[in-house]
Amino acid sequence: MLILSVGDEEFFYDAFYTILCKPYAAERRLALAQEQIQVPQEVTSNMTLTNEFKYDVTGTWSSSNPEIISNIGLVNQTEKDVQVELALQLVCDGITKDLTFTVTVKKADLDGCEKY
Repeated sequence: MLILSVGDEEFFYDAFYTILCKPYAAERRLALAQEQIQVPQEVTSNMTLTNEFKYDVTGTWSSSNPEIISNIGLVNQTEKDVQVELALQLVCDGITKDLTFTVTVKKADLDGCEKY
């Protein structure tokens, strides 16, 4: 409630106003959450794959190659570069939005290591 006091030396009154704040629709909250997501194109170490976002949006990650990048962001480098598709399903009030990101896991730097 907002109270507005108006008046001068002779006349004074308070006006009462009710302000109703409506939340964003689920589609808008999904779009706003999506704007905050940043996934690197190349990685050499573990990633942070967030499951909770602003605007009451949640997400579930899945990897096309969980041996290279797990569904929780653990990265396993190999002797060559490997491309992995990371899928993210965002959910807000029962509405879903699917996103896909291509990430290249760069090969392990084995310079200076002896082969066994």
